[in-house]
Amino acid sequence: MRANLVNMNNYFQKSEEVRPIWNLGYPFDCMSGEYTQGKHGESISLGGLWPTVGIGGPGNTNKSTLSHHFVLTVMARYMAQALNYDTEASASRNRWYGLAQRFPELCGVDLIEENQLMLTDSTMMYGNEFFEMYKKMSDDKIAAKKDLLLTTPIVDSKGKQITIAAPTAVEIDSLSMFGVKSVEEMADKSELGDSGRNTMAMRSAGVKAQMLQEIPVIVNRASMPTIFTAHIGKEIKIDPYAPSAKNLTYLKNGMKFKHIPENFTFVVNTCWYIFAVDILKHKDGGPEYPSDSKDKFKGDTDLQEILVTTLRNKGMISGIPFSVVISQREGVLPELTALVALKAGGRFGLCSDTKKLDLDLYPEVSLDRTTVRSKIDADHRLRRAFEITGEMQQIFNFHDKLNSKYRCTPKQLRKELEEKGYDWQRLLNTRGYWIPDEHTSEYEFLSTMDLLKMRVGEYHPWWYGDLNKKTESEPTLKV
Repeated sequence: MRANLVNMNNYFQKSEEVRPIWNLGYPFDCMSGEYTQGKHGESISLGGLWPTVGIGGPGNTNKSTLSHHFVLTVMARYMAQALNYDTEASASRNRWYGLAQRFPELCGVDLIEENQLMLTDSTMMYGNEFFEMYKKMSDDKIAAKKDLLLTTPIVDSKGKQITIAAPTAVEIDSLSMFGVKSVEEMADKSELGDSGRNTMAMRSAGVKAQMLQEIPVIVNRASMPTIFTAHIGKEIKIDPYAPSAKNLTYLKNGMKFKHIPENFTFVVNTCWYIFAVDILKHKDGGPEYPSDSKDKFKGDTDLQEILVTTLRNKGMISGIPFSVVISQREGVLPELTALVALKAGGRFGLCSDTKKLDLDLYPEVSLDRTTVRSKIDADHRLRRAFEITGEMQQIFNFHDKLNSKYRCTPKQLRKELEEKGYDWQRLLNTRGYWIPDEHTSEYEFLSTMDLLKMRVGEYHPWWYGDLNKKTESEPTLKV
């Protein structure tokens, strides 16, 4: 330390060098964060569910379904508790349990009875009352933090593992309809058209703005990642010739967040914007990718493709559009999302036969339009092959700092790793998300970036053992 400098350590406490982010998997991690180093030299994504997240879009664009997917993923992967505050009083236990069936860790579990999920709504408490309890829960978590600490595999510049409190995922659906008791009382005492109603919107916006100002400290100190859904609609101007005020570069002209204070746009770490929805249907009138042989109903609108971009993105660049495939019944379908992106990207990682959908990373399984969905559901390795191929496409397209030596085709990746002596089936029998040391998994960790580094000889998984020692591949796990 230079002698003529003030030692600022005497006055301030250093913040964490790296903040762990709860991984959500494809397609969200690579679109919202870069990679950092783990304790074994592995590459860990700092993308996924950031501390404060916004999901905006017009009505009926699957905002809630996307938000539920984020929450359920963190519940499944990190044993998180979850709290849903439904301002529109339309959420149901059956809806949450139905979406949970796609997660083996949650399937068949009574999440509410097990105290892993709490559903409450505006009929139980006003928004301001909910926020007071939200703050009290955060205070209690902070007081008990030592008992809740988890040790992440993510390390700082000195090699020390970073700790974080066990997560409590919170969903406020939606912030646009977040009610305040004092405002509701004003409404009860006045009639439509009364002058007293003119101040209601201002008071509501003021309360929301104050709440949002407090949120960043709460969520980071107590490890309570919070998701806000928000309605986006056309801006209504009193003066039609007045220019529109644009707070977010990638929000369409003439569109704005409805009943949302201005500070929302810079409080959230990541803001996902759903700007279009399309039905994924085949020319025969049925779904493009049926769930099974009986799924042929003409006019079926269950399978949808939503177009998403980031209006704000603290971990990556903003404004990149991409699609997400959603089943209205089952929720987000990451592997079909990858398939749609691979086809749109010049069939990246798909076989040369355009009538088939076989993956270069896993050609052992034959795929076509009518069977791909059921085979995905039955084969963990196939799911991983889609995830890795999809993330390779995203990394090569959007991570502009990537060294060119890591670029290769999926076919080249598998071929060269097998030539080095790796058992490819074993490499596919892995997971791509980090977990804390206190948790266990039947799958070892292996990120897409790890695989790219393995090809050029810069990384070898600590759990793999000696390359020269032959090991039998584990059988494909069915879920």
